[in-house]
Amino acid sequence: MIRGKGFAYAAHRLWTRIAFTSAVLFATLSLCTALAQTPTTTPTTTATIALTPSATQTQAATATATATPPAAPTLTLTPNASASPTVTKTVTRTPSITRTRAQTRTATPAGGATPTATPSAEVVAGYIPVVGSLPGNFGSFFKTSVQLLNPGGSTIAGRLIFHPAGVAGSPSDPSVVFSLAPGQVASYPDLVGALGQSGLGSVDVTTGGGQPIPIVTTRIFDDAGASGTSGFTEPFILASTVPAQGSGFLLGPGDVSQFRYNIGLRTIGGPVTVTITVRDSSGHAVHSVTRTLDADFFMQTSAADLLGFSLGNDQSIEIDFSGGGLIAYGATVDNVSNDPSAQFLQYLTSPPLAQGTRTPSAPVLLALVVAMVGVGAGIVIAKR
Repeated sequence: MIRGKGFAYAAHRLWTRIAFTSAVLFATLSLCTALAQTPTTTPTTTATIALTPSATQTQAATATATATPPAAPTLTLTPNASASPTVTKTVTRTPSITRTRAQTRTATPAGGATPTATPSAEVVAGYIPVVGSLPGNFGSFFKTSVQLLNPGGSTIAGRLIFHPAGVAGSPSDPSVVFSLAPGQVASYPDLVGALGQSGLGSVDVTTGGGQPIPIVTTRIFDDAGASGTSGFTEPFILASTVPAQGSGFLLGPGDVSQFRYNIGLRTIGGPVTVTITVRDSSGHAVHSVTRTLDADFFMQTSAADLLGFSLGNDQSIEIDFSGGGLIAYGATVDNVSNDPSAQFLQYLTSPPLAQGTRTPSAPVLLALVVAMVGVGAGIVIAKR
């Protein structure tokens, strides 16, 4: 009986604990549910508050944009009514005048060649160092005639570009445009006159890229009218033979009282620094001067004016140059007959390899072959 009561009492205590634990768990779950619901209401309130300043800022920007435009068009319309049309017309006329001048500077050849358009990608094939059409001393009048021959089997098109003395040359200087069929010869009895020019200058001979170089014959002469002419043939200088720096000699007159003497200089590229040293007949330096000349510049003047020194009999003129190519010559004219002659600077240094590689001569090649055969034979004998 007592055991039955004890068992009932123990069961009662167990149920009491289970009920208490259940109540605690239920309370805990309720508390957690309440805490979980609290943040959900907080962001909703925050989002509502954030919307208010956004709307205020948008309204402020709209009011500002609406107020700005009305004043702008009123300020712009007033000045444009009077000034704009006149300025536009002035700017348009300026380039059209420049183009007209450039076209009229290309002269029609006097005869022989057919005028054509300037060849595309033209290259300078060579130079006629000096040309002229002008009066000289003692009643002389010097002119320059030029002949061109096409030695190839296809047409050659190019230009003769005249660069006046005393100024840097430009591709837009006065020019004669030529087109030569195979075997055709073009002749210009007075090249400078055919260009509508006068005075002294230098000429670039250009061709289209890849075309052969024409044969050029130039004669400078004193035109005495009914008494005929006297003159000399001037060499055509290939562009590939002019070194970027070098030196050489010219000889002055044997008798300075009988002949007048001028010196001509034509630069290629540049600017070119030129040092000229005068030596007496024994080789002693008696005078020296250094000058720097512009690119593609031509000048001819008396030796006394160029050097600031009067030449004596049989004196030599040493010319050293650097910075670009140089063609130099000395022109001697008889004071009685006006008979002219010229000598051109013979370069003492070889042109740089960049302007063309020289091919060994036949004797040199033969010597190399013999030497190689000899070396080979020596090797064979040594092995035996």
